[in-house]
Amino acid sequence: MSSAYLEAREKVWQQKLDDAHVRGLELWNGEIYVIERFIQTDESDLVIELSTCEYKDITFTIHHTIQGIVRDYGADHLHPYITINGIPVTEDGRCVFGLRSAHIFASDNMIGLIGGTANKDEMPINALDEVRRFMHMEMQEETRLIYDERDLTLLGLHHYRGKYEFLYTIRLPITADRLSA
Repeated sequence: MSSAYLEAREKVWQQKLDDAHVRGLELWNGEIYVIERFIQTDESDLVIELSTCEYKDITFTIHHTIQGIVRDYGADHLHPYITINGIPVTEDGRCVFGLRSAHIFASDNMIGLIGGTANKDEMPINALDEVRRFMHMEMQEETRLIYDERDLTLLGLHHYRGKYEFLYTIRLPITADRLSA
């Protein structure tokens, strides 16, 4: 990373820390998985090469915008980070979402997907099965739903707004009415 990028990133990070402190929130700067590249070894095998960035890199990209990062520092300063999210679906076809807790980029009680960024300190990821295990762990933490991890279905790997999202779903053996009771 260039010195200009690092200096600007640190300035924004300090502003976000100060803002969080005023709002009574804590910011954490851990290692977040990013996708470096895809390698297709043959028609049926795909290797996804991972590395990490700091959470403050993501914060800076959201603040400065993807276009701003590319314009001011170059595309090699982008960090295509990974989120792992899920949408449980009840047996009557209703999607289950969560209420997001307040943080620096979202208001308290916004509706959101279950899951979040793929944090290296929460769980090492070296294979696709570990991505599913990470989703299961997030689902357990955020919903307390009881199900077999093998029932999680990967809907896809999506790329948008500078990030990659592994999106899972699971069919729950309960109706929405019983779930909310």
